[in-house]
Amino acid sequence: MRNKKALNNFFLCFIVLALCVPGLSKDKKVECAWTPAPVEIDGSNNDWVGDTLTAEKKVKVDYAFRNDSENLYVLFIFNDPKFLSTINQTGMTLWFDTEGKKEKDYGIRFNIKTITADTYIALVEKQVGALPEEKKKEIRQTPTYRIFQNEVIDKKGEDFIITGGPAAPAFMSRPGKNMMIYEFRIPLKKGEAQAVGIGTEPGKEMKIGFEWGGLTKELKEARAKRLGASSTKSRAGEATGDLTQERRVGGGSAELSSIRRGAKRYSFWVDLSLAQK
Repeated sequence: MRNKKALNNFFLCFIVLALCVPGLSKDKKVECAWTPAPVEIDGSNNDWVGDTLTAEKKVKVDYAFRNDSENLYVLFIFNDPKFLSTINQTGMTLWFDTEGKKEKDYGIRFNIKTITADTYIALVEKQVGALPEEKKKEIRQTPTYRIFQNEVIDKKGEDFIITGGPAAPAFMSRPGKNMMIYEFRIPLKKGEAQAVGIGTEPGKEMKIGFEWGGLTKELKEARAKRLGASSTKSRAGEATGDLTQERRVGGGSAELSSIRRGAKRYSFWVDLSLAQK
């Protein structure tokens, strides 16, 4: 009898741990809302008034989903700027798994890039054809442009840039009141005519993962250079007896410690049930 009671207590403790430990707990299950009209991707949450937001408390974000017969729409809101990490440099990657396995075999990285006027002209001409010289001159009056770029990532780790178009994935971000808002549109269908879709349809279930932050190759190289420069300046300060040298370069030990630690990468998965008309 005593052994049976001990066994019951053991299983009870195991269940509690499974619910509390992140690695053992299940992903949140969220229902997608049906939208009768396409959602305008403008980086605003005005179109989402009345939708139920799901919170991911660990990173202080709220999110919601809609879909129609063609696209999945995602609203993603940061409520605390410290969790943005290096999203301006690394972008936001959305992973899609229609088998429910959380495999990173297919994803789209949504990123904001600053490019020169000539690069912008080349991108526009790739989509719509040659531009008249007068239009090019007008574009060059602005030295740089911010573009919202999408890259498909496959299971081999290779990626390619999506040139755009009405059926292509899209996103937009802009600050709101005490928040940063992201909106995404991703095609549901996948085939010869639509190679960048998720490969599912209304009424189906899937897993969607969100990932951002961390360090890119370029950020790692810049970090290494900064650490090297700071170390050199610090040694120079010690040699000359100038104890303020380190504070003048790199912001002192607190900032140097932050650089050495690097930027944090955040990620989580959601079980999503697509709506059906």
